[in-house]
Amino acid sequence: MTSARHILGRSTAAALGVALTCGCQQDERQRTAPADPSAPQGPLPPASYPSHAPGIDRIQADPSRFYGKEVRLAGEVDELFGPRVFELEGSGWAFGDDIAVLTDTPVRFADEPLARGDVLIVDGVVHPFGAAEVERSLGRDVGGELVERLKERPVLIAASIRRLREFGPESTWYPDGRPRPVPPIRTVFTIVVADDRARLIGRDVALEREQVRSSQGRGLWIGPGPENQVFVLPASPAEGIQPGDFVQVSGTVRAMPRDARRRWGLPQREGRLLEEVVYVEAAEVRELPGEPLRPGT
Repeated sequence: MTSARHILGRSTAAALGVALTCGCQQDERQRTAPADPSAPQGPLPPASYPSHAPGIDRIQADPSRFYGKEVRLAGEVDELFGPRVFELEGSGWAFGDDIAVLTDTPVRFADEPLARGDVLIVDGVVHPFGAAEVERSLGRDVGGELVERLKERPVLIAASIRRLREFGPESTWYPDGRPRPVPPIRTVFTIVVADDRARLIGRDVALEREQVRSSQGRGLWIGPGPENQVFVLPASPAEGIQPGDFVQVSGTVRAMPRDARRRWGLPQREGRLLEEVVYVEAAEVRELPGEPLRPGT
């Protein structure tokens, strides 16, 4: 068996770790936040899927702790047993750092099928392996050789599979083959920490509570702090909104135009705008009650 640990390398392993950490922090916020009646119903996209985020090695060391639980695992496809069964190897160094992933439809991304060496983030539920149980879940027979290989080991029944790529677009598989709506961006922090903000262009925004840092021309700088803010251009003049106010913003991430200062009536000293890749074109900016900014913030 080829070890994915050497193929992934430290940079990929680190990237997977960051992806899982960010995902788990977001998951925890979403589990504790009040329900959003406007949120899409049905299966959740990977970014909001509940996750315990253990390592594969931890599941293999004590599988009974994870049976029936939803988890998010990262790793590389080490072996393919068919279009609906593959082995996912983690980026750790422990022996047995792999788990069989089973799906109820063939895994295929928009441009090509799943392949050995693909780097994935897989959401799903951990089950003890039992041929009858797995057959019920997948609606098909499980081959004798595979039964022997997986006997007495946990398996992961996948709910979604996200393929990470260094070059080319990432893509996600779901069992029914239908794409899920991309959830709106809900915090300015999500925008400012993005490695490639240009990839956010076109994303819907539903900022729930952000502070206005300053007003410039027709727009507002909003965000949690002086170093973490984004420019928002309201669809209509934001009358009465002052620095320090809390606002709710719905809109879309757009590419920053080259003539932004002239187009939006900004002063020449507003040079920071030239460094921005994106801004938020807002359909609505609504003032919320809140405490004013403290001096020096």
